[in-house]
Amino acid sequence: MPEFASRSASLPKSRLAIAGIDKPGHDEERIGHSEGRYDNVVSVARNAATLIRFAFYTAGLLAFGLISYSISNVFGAVSFYSVKTVDEVPSFRLVDGELARLPMQTKVTGGGSIGRIETRHYGQPHDRNTNLTVTLTISPKVETGMSSMFAEVRNSVASAAFASMSTYGSMRHDLETRFGPVHAAETRITADGLIKPCLAFKSRFATEAVRLEGTYCEATGAKPSPHRLACILDGLVLDARLASTQADAFLRGRMAQRPYCTSTPVSQTMDTQYNSVSPPSRWSAPSANRR
Repeated sequence: MPEFASRSASLPKSRLAIAGIDKPGHDEERIGHSEGRYDNVVSVARNAATLIRFAFYTAGLLAFGLISYSISNVFGAVSFYSVKTVDEVPSFRLVDGELARLPMQTKVTGGGSIGRIETRHYGQPHDRNTNLTVTLTISPKVETGMSSMFAEVRNSVASAAFASMSTYGSMRHDLETRFGPVHAAETRITADGLIKPCLAFKSRFATEAVRLEGTYCEATGAKPSPHRLACILDGLVLDARLASTQADAFLRGRMAQRPYCTSTPVSQTMDTQYNSVSPPSRWSAPSANRR
């Protein structure tokens, strides 16, 4: 080791510098080179993080745009937001002397896949007198794609609600009019502390272009007459052409027939009695002599 040190000391400065043993600023240059490489790595990582963050924000904006577009299409098919009140009178009325003496209100709405709904209110539900609400619904002209699907869902929900709305008794009635059959179910309404027995009805016409729905209530405490309701609905007349040609032709064709109104209570068609199982003491014991 001393020999190597002495030999190195005897070498010229220029040769030591070439060999890199005694190069001036060698340590500082090596440290500076390492710091430069570190700065480059940090810069690349920072740029990569910025690009990833930008890509994430872009993907989020695209996803939000697709969701918004889908929601707008769905609401465009259902078109609940486009339903509005029409400043017109209903195209129909009910010819009945007793109803004519009651105060009447009308309302017409339409738009989207719900079609056109014309409503007449005879009397008020909170009054102690008779009241009748009847709605004539005209299906939309064209139902395709999503609107048709939502229309089917809407009709199914309405049918299910009507099937389960009987909260007063279990009697149901099949009504017949010149326009076609109508199904009615006993129910009741509570308004201003009054309980009024009512009949909720829904038509079962031989067309899907138009249908009748509503409720009919007698005076407080009186049970509504299904036959009376059938005759009231049979007295429907049109004062103007309906928005649907098919619906207008159907109702006008039935209006030309003779008045006809009947009601039949729906009888139970299944056994609802509880058949209990007899106790084991009453079971027949097997006999060895039986063959």
